[in-house]
Amino acid sequence: GAMPSDAGHIYCYELVGFADLYKIGWTTRRPEQRIRELATGSPVDLVLRRDVETDKGKGLETYIHHLLDAERVSKKKEFFHAPLPRVDDAIAEAVADMNELQPLRRKAKSLSRIKQKETMLPPSDEMRLVALRLDEAKNEYWLLEKRIELLASRIQVAIGENSGIEGVASWKWKSHPEMNTT
Repeated sequence: GAMPSDAGHIYCYELVGFADLYKIGWTTRRPEQRIRELATGSPVDLVLRRDVETDKGKGLETYIHHLLDAERVSKKKEFFHAPLPRVDDAIAEAVADMNELQPLRRKAKSLSRIKQKETMLPPSDEMRLVALRLDEAKNEYWLLEKRIELLASRIQVAIGENSGIEGVASWKWKSHPEMNTT
């Protein structure tokens, strides 16, 4: 069969000569090929530290980048300043969550298409806990949305009638994390 378009490798390269500095990304090629492309014209040597073969490339890369956001060297870049065990933990967490999420999402979608029986299941302790954690997460999400709204509005007011604030935001700026919880 055809390979999924997101098939490839999550790579983690160490920048030699810099303490705990890594470039983490996704490539459809083998990381050894990618390293040669990146090294061309660069004074910095790269060493491959991690290679994860995946069919969830872009999504997995984004997940890892979000987990390591506090360690990001500069906005929208694939460079992170963190100890290797921290990087390893983020990669492992993202891989585990994505591996669990995709089959669950597919199963839930297929179940949503069939006619449900009239009977209700008695809740297990585990499902009560999952439901409680879902409610907590939804509340955190709602509060975070309000915080994002407040901060974005502050920036917009500061920009005023100008096109933007250099290196911060412009009127073209879009906040993209969205989730439809219905």
